[in-house]
Amino acid sequence: MDHDVLKVYKGITNVIFRVRAKEPPSGRRVTKDAMLLGSHIDSTLPAPGAADDGIGVGVMLDVARVLVDRKKPFDNSVIFMWNGGEETLQDGSHLYSTQHETAKEVRAVINLEAAGTTGGALLFQATSKEMVEAFSHAPHPRGTVVAADVFASGVLMSDTDFVQFEQYLNVSGLDMAVVGHSYFYHTQKDRLDQIEPGAAQHFANNIQAILDHLLSPASPLHSDEPWSPPHMIYLSLYDRLFFSWSMEAATKAYSAIAAAVVALIVARVQWGQWKAYVLALLGNPLGQVAGIVSANLVAGVMVVLGRSLSW
Repeated sequence: MDHDVLKVYKGITNVIFRVRAKEPPSGRRVTKDAMLLGSHIDSTLPAPGAADDGIGVGVMLDVARVLVDRKKPFDNSVIFMWNGGEETLQDGSHLYSTQHETAKEVRAVINLEAAGTTGGALLFQATSKEMVEAFSHAPHPRGTVVAADVFASGVLMSDTDFVQFEQYLNVSGLDMAVVGHSYFYHTQKDRLDQIEPGAAQHFANNIQAILDHLLSPASPLHSDEPWSPPHMIYLSLYDRLFFSWSMEAATKAYSAIAAAVVALIVARVQWGQWKAYVLALLGNPLGQVAGIVSANLVAGVMVVLGRSLSW
């Protein structure tokens, strides 16, 4: 979204379902308190779209079912939106964000996506400290600030509906996706039989737990204060543990670790073997460069031969 786009579209279909309790447990009711969950119902040609984004559509249907069937009152409100036109520059999410009557109620968003068919859902965008804290309530957390930094860098030529919500609704949120075995992404192999058993359950369990926190009396949705920027480090381990800490704490810790490493090197290095150390220092970055160059050369040859995505 770093340049202007002239959008002209018609015939876009969005399915919207809003749920709210008649008597919220906290007794509080504010105008802008809605949690928006979004996934898209279209797929790119020629992909069947079982994962992208059938898995997100299915997870949202199940979460909506649980929310209604358990008949348990909650704070705030939830808007489920299954939108069309994601694969065509996010037309459906743009339509909702700029024209739908419920858009003005949205305080935060969780976007459900897929760029693969296996593994649990990865958190790859989080735009506030409060939403990172909400993610920490997931029973099977999978996310790291590195994934967010890589996606934000623009090196991946891809985008999601999340960018429309962020820009036109001025909200904070989470962008999550199944990304394992991404070789089938946007291909004819994006089929139901290729989705790993348990991947959708992992996604649904996490979304349900995060949503339950955001619909509780402790939810940040109650506040009218601006969202806090995500100036923090976070990571998960083994889909069980989630850690986060401030940038200030990270700077101190990393500086201490770097100083300890330098001191250890100075104390233990045998300077007579300097050639081996130079080779080790140069070998790693040169190996990375060689890997990138060779991979792109192979990709170029496949494109020239007309065999791109031939797997």
